[in-house]
Amino acid sequence: MAITFEEEKKKINWFALAIIIIIVATSVTAVYYLFFVNPPLIEIVIPFPLKSLEQMSQIKINPMEVFDNPILKNLSQYVEPIIVLPSESILNSNPFK
Repeated sequence: MAITFEEEKKKINWFALAIIIIIVATSVTAVYYLFFVNPPLIEIVIPFPLKSLEQMSQIKINPMEVFDNPILKNLSQYVEPIIVLPSESILNSNPFK
């Protein structure tokens, strides 16, 4: 008389295997982009408006011509200026009063 025992099959935890594969893939991708990909050169990254900055820096402005402009002189102020009286204390010595 022979007694036979069947071995139990080991079940694979598919969720844990998927998580490990995702972590390894993310790590390999990060190492590749950090160490093996050359960054783009700065001339390629600069937008076009900044390239024309040199042309803009050569413009000469006369301040007297701007301030003597009649359009600027005809402007009127609609907001009252804020006046702080010197007798008023801005900071209180006791903040808990």
